[in-house]
Amino acid sequence: MKGMHLKETQWFTVNYIYASKMLKEVFNNYNKYKLKGKKLAIMNKTKFSLDAMTEKFGKILDKYVPEFPKEVPLNLPKLKKVSSNETPKIELPKLKKVK
Repeated sequence: MKGMHLKETQWFTVNYIYASKMLKEVFNNYNKYKLKGKKLAIMNKTKFSLDAMTEKFGKILDKYVPEFPKEVPLNLPKLKKVSSNETPKIELPKLKKVK
């Protein structure tokens, strides 16, 4: 698509050499990464729990939306009722004939 692939968007492609190196590293040192994964899982349970995210979202709302909109009454002018029998008379301007 035009405009989708820019010179600056290098993150669209995978660095296959680095990715294969990391996969081999994890495979060869599985216990090390398994322990790190368990520690992260425990930490993320508290950091990204529903309560923690609700609190953080509340702070963001308080910062950017200090007061929520309130309902206000709308006072419109009273209009005259027109009966369906009456046809309004409209005066149109007289136009000059163009030859």
